[in-house]
Amino acid sequence: MSADQEAPKIDPETVAELLSTVRGLQQDESERASSLNARASGLTGFVGLILSIAAAAVAATGKSAGVGLDHWVRVLTGLFVAIALVLLVLAIVVVVAKVLVPTPGWSLGIGEVERYPTWEFIAQECVMIQGRVMQGFVVALRRDRSRNAAKATWLSRSYWLVCIGLALVGSAGVLSTLDRYVI
Repeated sequence: MSADQEAPKIDPETVAELLSTVRGLQQDESERASSLNARASGLTGFVGLILSIAAAAVAATGKSAGVGLDHWVRVLTGLFVAIALVLLVLAIVVVVAKVLVPTPGWSLGIGEVERYPTWEFIAQECVMIQGRVMQGFVVALRRDRSRNAAKATWLSRSYWLVCIGLALVGSAGVLSTLDRYVI
């Protein structure tokens, strides 16, 4: 920088506004994580109910469920239902392992926070401290966004597994109904 050029002046109001914005973005990301976890819990409960009902239906009907159906219809129906149940279980495993299992978050390190009451920090101008804190928040925000993006991807995959599983169960029901009452 030449002698006739001045260093840019720090505007305390701008720093405060930027810090507030980053805090707001962190709050938004925290709410996004809560939303993803709530949807994952709902999906897990929904699939859990389906699997419980399926287990009860199998226990109640046993081998008699396919009586009267053509051999190949029974085979296809059994295959569709078996694949569907595997996909539904896989959906639960994916949701639990990739979305619901707590993962470490990131925030300002306790070592940094413990230094706040020291002269190193309390003697600095407010805008300098706000800038330092903002840098930490930006790092945390970047990590939270990455973690939430991964959760959203896995939750989406689980939804697809559930949809395919339900489509297979529906197909098995249609196939059995057609064979029993139409064909």
